[in-house]
Amino acid sequence: MPVVLQVLSNIMPARWFIEAVKAVMLKGVGAGYIWKQLLIMAGMTIFFLGISVKKFKLRLE
Repeated sequence: MPVVLQVLSNIMPARWFIEAVKAVMLKGVGAGYIWKQLLIMAGMTIFFLGISVKKFKLRLE
């Protein structure tokens, strides 16, 4: 895979999810083994929720 696409894949949540699911399904490991992927996905969740809350504008009158 080209280096540019490798770098872009690091910011896609699907990459980390697929890594975690493959480890759990194929290797049968637990959360202790996939803590890195879980932490990255949690960080991305907080980041994207923060952006969406900031951009969401609702006026109740």
